Amino acid sequence: MKIQKYDDNLVIQKRNEIYFLSFGDILYIERFGNLTVIHTDHEEIKIRFSLHKIIDFLPSFFLRSHKSYIINMKKIKQMKGLGKDSTTYEAFFNDEKSALITKDKISVILQ
Repeated sequence: MKIQKYDDNLVIQKRNEIYFLSFGDILYIERFGNLTVIHTDHEEIKIRFSLHKIIDFLPSFFLRSHKSYIINMKKIKQMKGLGKDSTTYEAFFNDEKSALITKDKISVILQ
């Protein structure tokens, strides 16, 4: 597997498939077990690549918001705290997709 940045795209080469994902189409990237899932409005692409390595290929409007998430700050529609004294927020991107944000990252999003 190979990942690279090409113009405004993240290019992912998997065996016999090559994905060209516009950075603007990526909602968030989630680490789930030993898989990383790239979420867009219309698809989920599963790869075996760490969030630590992927973040280096992404533009500055992506934020490592939680140990398991990288979010596209331009795509957030709403954020809600997960409880009265919670240190974690949930970011909503559309009707079905959401990701977690730690409280200390909220100030970065609001800048």
